[in-house]
Amino acid sequence: MLATGFRQANHNIVEPTQELAREAASIWDRAIHRPIGIVAGDGFIGFSASLALPDHPRVWEAFEGRRQPEWWITPELIDQRGVLAFCREADTKKDKACNATSGKLIRERNGWTCQIEARRSLGGMTGPVLRVNVYFVPPKMLEAEQTCAP
Repeated sequence: MLATGFRQANHNIVEPTQELAREAASIWDRAIHRPIGIVAGDGFIGFSASLALPDHPRVWEAFEGRRQPEWWITPELIDQRGVLAFCREADTKKDKACNATSGKLIRERNGWTCQIEARRSLGGMTGPVLRVNVYFVPPKMLEAEQTCAP
């Protein structure tokens, strides 16, 4: 079943969402030296990050503007915990909204962005490359080393 899902490009099997989340977390840890508080952006990657990362960050599900944001997402919480946002570089309306929202956050809160890519392999098969823009929004009043190296 795994090989069939991989051949059929089932996104849950082919897309390296956990790998991308771990790489972004490595950059966060090196630059910020604090646990990740909130993950946002693309639903699949954000959800994978919330499960795969040892910090177990909260997921900001309505980040790209699909509906009203969760009641607990406040500017104070963002200032205290920071945000790690994942946005695909594709040209869909959702991806454009995600990148625009993330860009606004990093401009307002002295953050930075990196592009990360990964792909999965299985038994000689290679899945498609998944490229995402990762936005690093550090907690307020924290000096962060703005780097893209894990």
